[in-house]
Amino acid sequence: MRFATPLIPATFVRRYKRFMADVVLEPGDMITVHVANPDAMTGLDRPFAQAWLSGSDDPLPNLPITWELVEVDLGSGPELVGLNSVRPVDLVADALAAGLIPELRN
Repeated sequence: MRFATPLIPATFVRRYKRFMADVVLEPGDMITVHVANPDAMTGLDRPFAQAWLSGSDDPLPNLPITWELVEVDLGSGPELVGLNSVRPVDLVADALAAGLIPELRN
């Protein structure tokens, strides 16, 4: 999946109120970001985990930066996990448009 803009690297600090998390950007600034995932995210919200964020130019959101990916080791070595629960819909739409699912091409 391709994101509209390059993702912003950060370090996860803590998640609270289900839809908010604090992260530290590479220059050392702590910011609050939107978490587009209402689930518990058990094992994915580990302090000091590498996180990747997306920004938005939309002036309406209270939190214009969204947590997209996290790097975690769930037992088989480090791997990236998508956190934004809206992205799978976009991914399937892209795959359908590109004809990448043979059973659904027609």
